[in-house]
Amino acid sequence: MESAEPLRSTARLRRDHEKITGVLDAVEALTRRLRRGRDVPPATIIGALDFFAAFVDRCHRVKEEEGLLPLLRQRGMPDDSSLARAEAEHGEARRLLSRLRQVGTRGKIDAEGTAWLETYVALLRRHMAAEEAVLFPLADRVLSSADDARLLRSFLHVERHSVGPAGLAAAFALAEAVTDACREIAVERANRQRDARAGHAVRPKLATVAPEDSLAQALELMEAVGTRELPVVEGGVLVGILARRDLEPHRGQYEWTPVRSAMTPDPVTVDAATPIRVVVRLLLERSFNGVPVVAGGTLVGMLGTRDVLRLLAQRGR
Repeated sequence: MESAEPLRSTARLRRDHEKITGVLDAVEALTRRLRRGRDVPPATIIGALDFFAAFVDRCHRVKEEEGLLPLLRQRGMPDDSSLARAEAEHGEARRLLSRLRQVGTRGKIDAEGTAWLETYVALLRRHMAAEEAVLFPLADRVLSSADDARLLRSFLHVERHSVGPAGLAAAFALAEAVTDACREIAVERANRQRDARAGHAVRPKLATVAPEDSLAQALELMEAVGTRELPVVEGGVLVGILARRDLEPHRGQYEWTPVRSAMTPDPVTVDAATPIRVVVRLLLERSFNGVPVVAGGTLVGMLGTRDVLRLLAQRGR
């Protein structure tokens, strides 16, 4: 069959694949290191899993399952087995990722976790290769320009509503942080993180909200600065933390619901002298996106997985 010019929609999916492949390459380097019995900082693994959950599962997979695959069926794809296989692999990838995120909370990747990581990486590589070889070229041939525009609208809707602009930017930044940290670890240059403290990686310049601010104001601020949690400060003192998930029970009432009604009061905190390994264990065991760093009750900054990964990469240089 004759080849066709790539559609804008399939080009967008191919760019997604490039981003995903970069993280898969990094994780593959980590699994080789684990197989040799070498240490791997847990933050690199949890960072990669966060990227897979936020971008691969909640964004890229949904684009295909709600956009590309149904449209190919509607256009009478001659061999439905390729679509069924793609959908089955999506389901298997989700199950593997769920297992891996449970392993990530243990604070250390054991032999079983390493095997699951290798299986997940191999599955995604095989899945993307099949799409590049079969599904995307087919879409380029059989879909019209109107179909292409429809798919692009669908993809943009997924990006805006499944993860949001800030979430998408955060996922890409996380991918970059993971690949940078893994690169340094792979060449044996990141072992100096053992003496690192929370104060070495803290984000001192951060946005905060007050207890009486509305959830609408808080959400707007989250999206503007690209974060999923905000410290709640009153009179210069940290009194709570508001995470993106805390907003969900109040959906439709953001404008008149105060932050105080949704925040977690008296949140878990660390001080600047807390060892990074303790912070990483806290992030993993409690499934936190970030933890406030305080001094005498006064907020110093926030520290999350991405900040730890950035520190690992910097200390390896």
